[in-house]
Amino acid sequence: MQQQQCNVSEGTIRICRLLRALPEEARDYAGEYPAIHTLFTEVSGFAILEDRKALSKQQRFNEDKAREAIEEQHETPVLKELPAIIAYCEERYPQLANSRTLS
Repeated sequence: MQQQQCNVSEGTIRICRLLRALPEEARDYAGEYPAIHTLFTEVSGFAILEDRKALSKQQRFNEDKAREAIEEQHETPVLKELPAIIAYCEERYPQLANSRTLS
């Protein structure tokens, strides 16, 4: 997201799924990163992959417009939370930091 290689909603979905998969003690990621969690929650109901392909052009257009509005509303706070997530991951998982996948 920082390098604009994906849109904010796609990045947020990836981050939340990765956070859920971490072998950590129980953490309140939603509380630690509320903007990311909120955006994830709001866009996770949109169709993806095969379900998206099955939508009509009008339905896809409507979902895209709705997603863009949600992204616009949450983009700034989400981007403000990214450095904290990157720092956390670099500290806990230095092998990821060395692979340059986080920045």
